[in-house]
Amino acid sequence: MNIQKSSLNLSPEHQLLLLCCQEFLYKNARPLLQNLISNTPIDWKEAYKLASKQGILSQLCMLLFYKLDGIPPEFIQSLQNTQRYINTRNRQQVNELIRVFKVLQKENIPLLPYKGFAFASQFYHNIFQRISVDIDFALDIKHYKRIQEIMPHLGYEEYKSRIDTDAIANSRAYYLDYPWVRKKDDTILSSVEFHWTPSHQVLNIPIKFHEFMEESTTVKMATHQIPTFKKVPQALFAIIHHGNVDCWGKLKHLVDLGLMLKVLNSNELEELKGLCKKYRIYRSFEIGKSLLQSLFDTTIPSTKIHPSKAWIREIVHGGLHHSHWTESKGKLLFFIQSRDGWWDKIKALGSILHYQFFVKPKLDKI
Repeated sequence: MNIQKSSLNLSPEHQLLLLCCQEFLYKNARPLLQNLISNTPIDWKEAYKLASKQGILSQLCMLLFYKLDGIPPEFIQSLQNTQRYINTRNRQQVNELIRVFKVLQKENIPLLPYKGFAFASQFYHNIFQRISVDIDFALDIKHYKRIQEIMPHLGYEEYKSRIDTDAIANSRAYYLDYPWVRKKDDTILSSVEFHWTPSHQVLNIPIKFHEFMEESTTVKMATHQIPTFKKVPQALFAIIHHGNVDCWGKLKHLVDLGLMLKVLNSNELEELKGLCKKYRIYRSFEIGKSLLQSLFDTTIPSTKIHPSKAWIREIVHGGLHHSHWTESKGKLLFFIQSRDGWWDKIKALGSILHYQFFVKPKLDKI
């Protein structure tokens, strides 16, 4: 049975954020927002703090355009400052994405930007409506050695761990991702992550980027046409990342899913559904749709697969933001629940436990 918001005992601040997401997606929550603001005391600083943690400051900033009464002038000013910051930062990060991509492309390294700004260019009205933390590239793992040679010349340093180019399978980058950062003093100016699979290898989801890289499209970033994955694979990778890796742990993930379901046409949605079944993540897709129904009152086609009330509560209250699936029993349980069949669950659990107890201790020493 689908769980309703009324059973979650939400604070006024949480209600505000859910309604902001609902209005952003479905344009049907403005009267509810006005009623909440007019009749319920709201801690606006707390709402801002929660929105930041949930990755939806852009959706909160949309309050600037809804012409609602009762929002404190100082909070309006705070949102205006935030939107200016988001616009400036996103422009800087897009320019940095283009700079790094052009250099690596010139070095004949086949790669595609994905997630983040590429996703926003395909599914959002504009890139300023979505906050992206990292710049993500997809490529074959055999090119990691060249990445290690080139990135320092662009002002970057390896982050979290060094890669062993003689035995990549002994490196963190094999199991998770390959992050680089560009710093000024101790401040990170930009973060670039390289991935050879849209999942983490440790999660045992049988998919690699090379299956999709030959059929790419282009999106406009600044004044450049930049190649990326077509919309359906891009959506597939988002479901893997948001639903399986992060267990739909932020409202931002659900906003992304809601836009995917709106932007993709019926044929594309059927293709996406087929790919989810092929790569054994269909249950995760359906759980995401159920969360949209429960939290944003949408009328998307119903699903028979629903997350537990505890899972929904953890998402809304931010309990999954920083917990890792190898360190949080709750998140590990939700991840296992998201896998399609019992054999998938057993293999994934075995892979995670093997990584946690036999691989990770060795990597921590490197």
